[in-house]
Amino acid sequence: MRQLNPYGLFSREYGLICDHLIEATFVDGKGNTHSTKDNKALLWALKGGGSGNFGVVTEMIFQLQKAPLGMQAFYFKSRNLDTDRAVQILEKWFEFSSKLPNSCFSGFVLNGRTLNVIVMNHHKKSKVVQELLSEFEPFMDAYYPGKFRTLERMVKNYYGLPAPANFKISSAGFYKVFGDINSFVADVIDKVIQTPGLIYQVNTFGGNIKNANFKESSCFPHRDYNYISEIQTYWEQPKQAERLKTKCSEVLEVFKENGISAQYVNYCSLEFDDWESAYYGSNYPRLQQIKRQFDPDNNFEYQQSIRL
Repeated sequence: MRQLNPYGLFSREYGLICDHLIEATFVDGKGNTHSTKDNKALLWALKGGGSGNFGVVTEMIFQLQKAPLGMQAFYFKSRNLDTDRAVQILEKWFEFSSKLPNSCFSGFVLNGRTLNVIVMNHHKKSKVVQELLSEFEPFMDAYYPGKFRTLERMVKNYYGLPAPANFKISSAGFYKVFGDINSFVADVIDKVIQTPGLIYQVNTFGGNIKNANFKESSCFPHRDYNYISEIQTYWEQPKQAERLKTKCSEVLEVFKENGISAQYVNYCSLEFDDWESAYYGSNYPRLQQIKRQFDPDNNFEYQQSIRL
């Protein structure tokens, strides 16, 4: 089972997907069927700690939200960046994005020497958003405001690739403020700028993800953070793979050496030695108790599965 804690364009307003799971049917390793109606602890565990750790979920019931009428996208681009300028823009982006309302999602995407910043807003005619965009525009080379379009049309722009891709993606940590990475992020950005095919991305988090009720009812542990990041690399030729994977690992090592320890389980990596606390925080021992209850024979085991 894939983790039920994905975030996305609407998470800052509505929370994570797992926050809207209200019931699940679950089959354990011995073929016994369970319902979360009879076990609230199991529901808590599946909301952020599933991922094939305890068994197989065969049915899920969600509380739905009314979809927004549409979205508007705003794009910024800068090319041929050096490390100093990229760091300066990143700091400004943190300042800018921290002021965005919960109806907005923003991403800072540094791909080699090219930087793309995207802002998505699913509320129409926001004066606050327009003012913030105007303040950020001078720091970038180009600005492309989009039109407010229907949700159906907009989401098609973000569909995945139609064919398999060669890639590696790893979590690069959760942050609260720019100060969490200020002392070393230049080292990260320098490696990205010097390595075509390497991407460092930071996305907005926070908002209603921090909702206290959501926090209590799920095992997802990283709700106090305002940003989530990842390191990505893609290649077309097999001969490129080893070098790009090595550079990706070097970036992860910079974060590790500087104390960035909270990681997103959906961007998992075997390079996280302390993955138990990185993914699950203080909730890991409680998840172990549920593992012992529903999978005492450890039928569902893999390299980073919850241990008995």
